[in-house]
Amino acid sequence: MTEMEAVLRRNLEEIRTLCDGTVQGLPYRLESCREDVPELTVSLQPEPWMQNVGGIMHGGVIAILCDNAMGMMSRWCAPGRLLHPTVDMQLRYFRPVPVDKRVFVRSRCRKSGRTLMYLEAAVWAEGQEAAVCAEAAATFFCTPLPAEGEP
Repeated sequence: MTEMEAVLRRNLEEIRTLCDGTVQGLPYRLESCREDVPELTVSLQPEPWMQNVGGIMHGGVIAILCDNAMGMMSRWCAPGRLLHPTVDMQLRYFRPVPVDKRVFVRSRCRKSGRTLMYLEAAVWAEGQEAAVCAEAAATFFCTPLPAEGEP
């Protein structure tokens, strides 16, 4: 196991613990990671509540999946106890995301500056990596957590 994989697995467990019962605490599985790019791929088995009235994954859920995957990547690219709020995110939908197949999200860090980080994500269904369903691009703001007792 690489250092990156170990850190990301700890981050996923920390997110599950801290965010249990929220959309950030979704049961993601780390599929792969690469330090040279850097990128990570996570997956998720869709649940019934994630579908819209058309029987496909709701666009808002797709946005959450992208935002969370890019947020995980930002934690690797700017280590330490930092807040990583999303400043801006653009999302493009190309085809429906089925809810009967595992969904994959690959996130890449394109540039990391002193306080801003630029990331992108791609979403596809199991067995269909070449058929990207959605893409996202986002800017994250990286700032130290306030000290205990500070506002």
